[in-house]
Parts: sequence; structure tokens; C-alpha cells
Amino acid sequence: MANSLHSSMQPLAKSSQVVNSAMRAFDVLECIASAGRPLSVREVAKLCGTSRPTAYRYLVSLSMRGYVTSYKDDTYDLGSRLLTLGRNFLDRYDWISLVEPKLFDLGQISGETVHIGLLDQSEMLYIAKVDSPQSIRMHSSLGTRNPVYCTAMGKAVLAFLDEPTRDTLLASIELLPRTPNTITEQTQLYTELEHIKAKGYAIDDVENEAGVRCVSAPIHDFKGGVIGAISISGPAYRLEITKLRELAPTVMNVAQDISKLIGYVPNIASKKG
Repeated sequence: MANSLHSSMQPLAKSSQVVNSAMRAFDVLECIASAGRPLSVREVAKLCGTSRPTAYRYLVSLSMRGYVTSYKDDTYDLGSRLLTLGRNFLDRYDWISLVEPKLFDLGQISGETVHIGLLDQSEMLYIAKVDSPQSIRMHSSLGTRNPVYCTAMGKAVLAFLDEPTRDTLLASIELLPRTPNTITEQTQLYTELEHIKAKGYAIDDVENEAGVRCVSAPIHDFKGGVIGAISISGPAYRLEITKLRELAPTVMNVAQDISKLIGYVPNIASKKG
């Protein structure tokens, strides 16, 4: 009888160990997510109430699966694999369908191509668009990626990221020239980002692609953090800088409407900040 009881308890013990291990892995992810910035092993261990070796073991395992990203300064942040899970959730939530009328209206007002992009590490991932009705227009495909530092959407996101996250991100990439107008000096880029944050919108003045200009505003999530942006893009000869500035208030209004649809509450977010 005792042997039978001992045998039956073994699967339960193993099951409990698996559950505890999974819970600790989720704890690590939630600690990093709540911090809103990359964390060291020591910080993760302290926040999760575990030892440094244990925290390191989970961070390495999660990093191997892409759920955590490790940086050269031995800090860890959320990984791009979570974006895939998030995208699956968003597909089920279908918030893109909810905002499509707003994208269409913005396209009609501007007569140009409208995009929504999400931040994915050092790139902007294009997840939704409405094509310009004009024959000469910007061509793009969903799933396209562009550098964060030289696109209007990317600069709009960078300007509103918390400073530690932004600094870590920019320190990890090289500002390569995509066009003669691309900003390739860190100091100049930081100055540009300060101007963008003050205005509330960003302009890509033929910085990423020859002959193309864009204007963009950030999209915030329910916690107030910036997750992506919406933009208007088109041929530079049609979208002069003065035209982009005229469109900027409309783009910002649409960006805020989209943010509210996914849970952003401006007053609460500003109090948190």
C-alpha cells in the first residue's frame, strides 16, 4: 500500500515542479515588462524574489527561445518572440479591423498611403496600411521592416520612449546613411527627438527612401507606453514639408483615437509619467 501511494505521488510531484518552473519563467517576463526597461540579472532576482543563479538560468532559457533579448551590457529585455504571441492575440482581438475606418479616412483626407507600424527591437514592423488612391504612390508590403532611426514612425516612437529604453536601443545600433538626408550623428538625432516630443509628431524628410516623405505620430498602449505609430507617406514632390506640417494635427488626432481604442487613457498615463 505504501509503495503504491509513493508511486502515485511521484507524477504529482513532477507536475508541481513543472508548474512552479513555468510560473517562475512568467514571473521573470512580468518583472521585465513591468520595469519598462532592460534589467540586470541582479535586478531580476530582486524583483522576482529569487537567487541570482536561478534568475540567470531562467533568463538564458527564455533568451534561447526568443522571449528575452540580451544586450552587451549584460541587461535583459523582452524579446521579439513575444511580439509573435502578441500579434496572435491582436489577430484574435482584431483591433486592426476596428481602426481600419480611421486609416481609410486619413487616406482620403491626405490622398496618400497610410501605415501603422509597431516597434520590434530596432526596427518598425508594418502591420496595416491603406494605399493611396493615386497612380504614383509609395509601394510597401505588410511585414516590411525599416530602421527605427530614419523613418517618421521610428522617430515618433523613439521620441516618446522612456529614456533608459531609448538610450539602450540607440546604443545597440549603427546609424547608417540610407539617403544623403539620413541623420547619422547621435547628438543630432537626440536633438531631433527632443523637437519631435515637443511637437507631438515626426517628419521623415527623404531620410529613409529616396523621393519619399512621411509624417507620423505615436500610438500608446493602455499603460501609456509608446508601442508604435501611424504615418502618411508619399512622393516628396507632392508632400512638401509645409504640407506635412498641415497634415500633422490630423495624424496626431487619429493616433490618439487609435491609442484610446486599445486602452490608452491620457489623463491616467500622464499621472503615471
